Amino acid sequence: MSPTSADLTLASYTADVLAIRDQWDLILGHSLGGAIAVLALTERPNLAPVLVLEDPAVAIPAPEFAIENLLKSYVAPISPQEVSRRNPTWHREDCRIKASAIIESRPAMVEQTIRQNVPWSLVEEVVALEVPTLILGAEFEPVVPAEFGRDLARMNPNLTFYQIGGSSHSMHRDEFDAFWARVVGFLP
Repeated sequence: MSPTSADLTLASYTADVLAIRDQWDLILGHSLGGAIAVLALTERPNLAPVLVLEDPAVAIPAPEFAIENLLKSYVAPISPQEVSRRNPTWHREDCRIKASAIIESRPAMVEQTIRQNVPWSLVEEVVALEVPTLILGAEFEPVVPAEFGRDLARMNPNLTFYQIGGSSHSMHRDEFDAFWARVVGFLP
């Protein structure tokens, strides 16, 4: 495990991603990864010809609420069985991976990622995207509520919003078939 960085700004995360590769066929960003993908394409518009954002963290209007909500994952017990109990539709391997990710990450990193980026709003960056972008919103406890997603899509013809029914923030786990059908259907 690598040491914890003191710099948990979105700019730092984005610089790390941009250092990986200069060109991608597609970028799919989920949650924090969606925010990073938006910033990466803002900095390098030719990084990918298509962007898919799965319930992306492009705006966090209530940072304290977000921190409190995110830190609930760290309440014991943290095990694949507990993740499965909370998310009965998830595949067993997804539950194992999620439990492992929670155990290996630190609550302070989650909290500082939000605190170091207040105010957290990438609306201008999203609206300025120059590549075809699919924004997928969850039905239950979404980061991108349907009204917000539709508003974003109205502001830029490159943006398409779709809500995945029956899904939570982890729609790729909750409703994989519907999620994947939307992604594949969006690709050129």
